[in-house]
Amino acid sequence: MHCRYCGKEMDDDAKVCRYCGRAVAESRPVRQDDDVNTCAVLSVLFAFLLPFAGIVFGAVGLHSAKKTGGNGRRLAFVGLIPSITIFVLMMTRILGIAVIAPAIKGGVSAS
Repeated sequence: MHCRYCGKEMDDDAKVCRYCGRAVAESRPVRQDDDVNTCAVLSVLFAFLLPFAGIVFGAVGLHSAKKTGGNGRRLAFVGLIPSITIFVLMMTRILGIAVIAPAIKGGVSAS
């Protein structure tokens, strides 16, 4: 094993590097590449079909990425960005129709 601070060779069971004196950090469990963050994948799938579901799955995917050491974090962002964008555009369109259409039919002038 090598010290992550000075790079010198050290014993595998050492708690402190004998060269630089720094404590050996507890090693994190190695994540496997085949672990899939399912919520992050669902976020991308729902981004264009049901944007609100894409937002929910993206948020859950980000939260579970923190627990798994970052696995699927980028994928969750890839799902969140279009989900939020499309959701905002849809809401703008719906609210625009709900507010502007009655004003046009009622003959309300802008003056």
